Amino acid sequence: MLYRESLAGDVFLAGIERRLETGDREAAIRACERARGAPLAEVLLAGLEAVPRGPEAVDAAVDEAILEWRPDVLEGERALAVLGRVSGLTGLFVGAIAIGRAFRQVGEGHGTLRTAVGGGFGTALTAVAIGVSAMILAILAKGILRRRSITTRSDLEKAVNLLARNPLRS
Repeated sequence: MLYRESLAGDVFLAGIERRLETGDREAAIRACERARGAPLAEVLLAGLEAVPRGPEAVDAAVDEAILEWRPDVLEGERALAVLGRVSGLTGLFVGAIAIGRAFRQVGEGHGTLRTAVGGGFGTALTAVAIGVSAMILAILAKGILRRRSITTRSDLEKAVNLLARNPLRS
């Protein structure tokens, strides 16, 4: 969500601020509408559209818009954290089962140490490698999502400050 619908926050905010300084709220609204889908644009749009209803309406609209995107981000972070934990543990669990089977085959005389190493241990190592690889990818993805989330939160704070000092807010 955040990556696909992101925009250059500082540049976008500077453009909105220039429009507001000249008193052109409609141009600021049009700019936000062109960037729909980005949390920053959605929050600014909500606040700018609420300006005629007064400062309390602006604050309420901004708060509501911020609350709309936040659960999606938190859910994505949680899902990736769970995936990272589960995939690593699953790989280790499957690996332990494969090692156990290999030892059982050798112990029961159904195989030699060579077949145990080639089959069971090979399967175990493959399972562990896949599980750990998936775990690493999930952790990296979570880190990227978290970084984008922090950047977006920072941009939203700047947007709230911009709307708070907006000269059109009277």
